[in-house]
Amino acid sequence: MAASLLGLPREIRDEILTLAISHQRPMPGSPYLNGESRNRRKLEDINYKSWCFGPSNVKYDKREIKNNLFGTLHSLLLVNHQIAAETRAVLTRSRKEYTLDLRVVNEKEVWPTWTMIPAPYRHLDKVTATVRLFDSGNSQQTRAIDRYFHTGDRTPPKITWCFYTVLERFLRCGPLAPSLPFISRFLARPIGFDQGFTIKTLVLDFLSPPPPPPKNPKETVKDGASDLATSNEQESVDSMVLYKADWLANFVQMYMNALLMMSYHTAAYGGILYERIGNIELRVDGELLKAVPLDKTLAELWYNDPLETFGEVWPSEYRIPVFRAWKKKALLMRKAANLPVIWPNEDELAELDLRDCDKN
Repeated sequence: MAASLLGLPREIRDEILTLAISHQRPMPGSPYLNGESRNRRKLEDINYKSWCFGPSNVKYDKREIKNNLFGTLHSLLLVNHQIAAETRAVLTRSRKEYTLDLRVVNEKEVWPTWTMIPAPYRHLDKVTATVRLFDSGNSQQTRAIDRYFHTGDRTPPKITWCFYTVLERFLRCGPLAPSLPFISRFLARPIGFDQGFTIKTLVLDFLSPPPPPPKNPKETVKDGASDLATSNEQESVDSMVLYKADWLANFVQMYMNALLMMSYHTAAYGGILYERIGNIELRVDGELLKAVPLDKTLAELWYNDPLETFGEVWPSEYRIPVFRAWKKKALLMRKAANLPVIWPNEDELAELDLRDCDKN
């Protein structure tokens, strides 16, 4: 095999290597078929900032955890020295992109599946995550678990911690299992170390559910989390309750905006987004809904009142110094990771002790 491949012109060989490395798997189907839940497990091997509901209800594929996600790349690097060198050259020229599918199952769990991860990059040009919501068709169960999309006693909906957990784990550990020796060697970071992943553009694409089967005419489409089923027909276990993709996108956007405010309650969780993501795009079926330029948002972010940010810091007089130290760190981290940066005005730069910083 290696001999026949080496006999091809270099440009054809490069094309073959590119296709082999960047092959994208199809998105998985319904989570309720073939007993897939038995192949899912939670990962609680790091100290998450996320509340415990998130790590407990994000279920990863056991096969992805056990197997080398970069099996194709690993094999190519072992063929011979020439193929290994050409493979690395292809990786150098290629855009660093990953794709991920997120299935929301029974409205309380998120099941991530990586569909394209060419190589263990630490600084990604783009990560695209498709988001799909699956309902079991049991409306009694749906009403019972509808609370996972509702706010609690001054707390966000529980399901939001699942989305946060997926993002937090990726930004700290990368795709799934940082303990794989091959990944750790490739990234030149010790096992268990925060790998410091960054993303220039994070795309969240919310996909509309497929049309219901013809045999099930009792369907209600939810326009919002408060639209509860009340009629006898809707109470039937045969009915199917679907969320519109644009509603789910706006739901996620609302709580993402809360994180980005770095407010009294959210500053402890929102910082990692500014530090490691260039910008965020929310899409519905591929169409742009909202673009969030985090460099601009960060530049405009400023607090002088200790009642407005870092509520977990005590005594309260430390909150503003902590906020300013964090903003300085976030700006410098973005610059170091080659993420877009908009520098504050001169007065604010002086407050942050960044006036003499190299801004190029």
